[in-house]
Amino acid sequence: MYLASVDQRATIPDIANFYQISKDHLAKVAQRLARQGYVRSIRGIGGGLELSKSPNEISLGDVIQKLEGSMELLECVHATQNVCVLQPNCRLRGVLAEAERLQMEYLLSVRLSDVVTPGQQLLRIGR
Repeated sequence: MYLASVDQRATIPDIANFYQISKDHLAKVAQRLARQGYVRSIRGIGGGLELSKSPNEISLGDVIQKLEGSMELLECVHATQNVCVLQPNCRLRGVLAEAERLQMEYLLSVRLSDVVTPGQQLLRIGR
């Protein structure tokens, strides 16, 4: 979100300071985003991180799936073996599976540009 909101490259310290998070953790996330093709890392003077795609080309659902994997509401929803005493006759599984499907369908339809206006800096409310 930060990279979509600025008109320039940003450094790990810039972003970490803005979100008040660990630089080491952010560096690992940035590396994963780069491997997935969402972020480009430029070295040297004037370097930093930048989006490698336009914000309207980045689906939030794609990013979540690639970074987080499955977003199961409960372990039993996609389990092939019984993990719960209710599982053999439980109808909640189907309801939760449909909820997960609808959630991901929606997230796949939302673009980064839908939640961040390029060039409009994010505001951080103090902690």
